[in-house]
Amino acid sequence: MANEQETENAKQFEAWLRENPEKHVELQKVYCREHIIRLSKGTKSFSTMAVGKRIRMYEITQLPFLQVTGDISPRVLDIEKIKNGDQPRSMILRRIEYDGMSVGEVINKIGIAVSSFNRYIRNEPIDVSLTDKIETRLTQFYNPHLNNAQPIVSDSSKTWFKQLQEWLIAHRDDTESICQVTKVYSREALLNFCRGAKDLSSIPQGKSMRLYDITRLEFFKLEGHHPMELDMGKIINREQPRLLLARRIEYDGFNSGTMAKKLGLKIDDVYRYAHDKPTVMSPERKSKIEKAFVDYFSQCSKSQIPQKSASTSLPAQNQSNVVARSVENNQRISGSLVDALADIQTNLAKITKRIENSAGDLQSLLLKEPTLEQRISAVCTAIDVLATQTEYFKDSPEEERKKLANAINVEDWGYIVSVLGRIDQPNSYETFTRLYKRPSNKGRGE
Repeated sequence: MANEQETENAKQFEAWLRENPEKHVELQKVYCREHIIRLSKGTKSFSTMAVGKRIRMYEITQLPFLQVTGDISPRVLDIEKIKNGDQPRSMILRRIEYDGMSVGEVINKIGIAVSSFNRYIRNEPIDVSLTDKIETRLTQFYNPHLNNAQPIVSDSSKTWFKQLQEWLIAHRDDTESICQVTKVYSREALLNFCRGAKDLSSIPQGKSMRLYDITRLEFFKLEGHHPMELDMGKIINREQPRLLLARRIEYDGFNSGTMAKKLGLKIDDVYRYAHDKPTVMSPERKSKIEKAFVDYFSQCSKSQIPQKSASTSLPAQNQSNVVARSVENNQRISGSLVDALADIQTNLAKITKRIENSAGDLQSLLLKEPTLEQRISAVCTAIDVLATQTEYFKDSPEEERKKLANAINVEDWGYIVSVLGRIDQPNSYETFTRLYKRPSNKGRGE
């Protein structure tokens, strides 16, 4: 009978896999592809699953035979309750299973010896100071926003983006931190920040607080509630400001649009509610929004940050190969980002040198008879400076772009582009603009 039930479970699981290909990436965080296939073929038993993994599998698939009843979910792990004896230490193991990790991975991250960790989990007598150390490290691991590490004080002699650039380069070998940063902002966006093309004020509050948790750079730190302190019950009762919800959405890597899609709500409803915008809202509509958020956050561990997952196929090799490839990929991302930053520094140095010389280059045109080399150098310098400033303005706020547009002499700009674009061509109908004088010089004492 037990074998028949296992066969039926395997069939249901196999059917679910065919119907939900978009869930495969999430599933592989629990088990590798080989293990998943064996479960679907009935050659691996569901009954031998670790409880934490079984709970996670149920949350992803909602298959009834995976449901665990009468047990506390690993999502509610609270190290403070562990300390006070309100939760069993075995909850830590269940949480490790739930997160798709191994005990070895966790103790390596928190820097605790295997024997010490095992004695702690088994409630065997160990030194009080060692117990405190283990619990402190576990708190920092599962609640990064409670990290007591000192912030890196801002250097007033350097711009914020220069300090960010230096932090990224200094942490080149810390692939985990670099990859956490690239989950907040893409490589391209980070490079724009490091170029100074975007202002610090353009970073949403939630993202800024996430960057502070990762980098400890003081200029990212903001006052007020941390996003991970969000309690929807307190939001509904107005015991916490609704803007904390907006911070949490941003902190978790979402915006109003992506969160609305996830919750099945209208974008405008999510934005107005989270940002506490004045609006006429019926009690039913407000209740629907609040219920959607309550249901969503009840599925999310407060110590687990949901991240937008990349679209990758299930690996064909065992778990060790998956981890190895993941590490290699992280190193590649880290290296490519820092290499690009190094290129920026080199290019900025070159451009800065050109700009320092530009006064002399441009001054040479005021000479009675500047040489050909002086003229060419002045034009190239002007183009370099123009290109550099264009990099800034293309991503700048609309107000700044409007001011630039109003200041530009459009006729001069059209004249320059038209003439220089074909400056090396022989005279023809395409180079007719060379026959005309500079528009803004017309009528100037001539």
